[in-house]
Amino acid sequence: SEHDATALEYASNNLDVYVSVRVGSRTIGNIQENPTVFYEIHEDITIENEHLSRLEAIQVIATPFIYTFDQLEYEGAFNILLSKFPIFKKLNKKKRAILHFTPKKIWYLNYQKKFFSRDLIEFP
Repeated sequence: SEHDATALEYASNNLDVYVSVRVGSRTIGNIQENPTVFYEIHEDITIENEHLSRLEAIQVIATPFIYTFDQLEYEGAFNILLSKFPIFKKLNKKKRAILHFTPKKIWYLNYQKKFFSRDLIEFP
């Protein structure tokens, strides 16, 4: 299937990132088909040269883990999201899966240094 990029709310614990998706979502299917995840985290910016020249962000290649309500890891991962998004108390946990991303490589983007500047950080 084709790759799909989706904007998601995330919470982090050190370098690990957690997101909540609907059970059975296309995102889960894509991860099961291709278990390497690539994502970028940056602040909201206006897409104009003046703003882009100040961009600082990270791009990450990560190993994904998918937790459903019946798994032991689910509750801890859900609580990480809940601490950032209290509204998650209203979610039906049985209908949500938690995606846990552990970085393998991180690129630090610093366009203030040079346009398209990327410094690589690798993990064992």
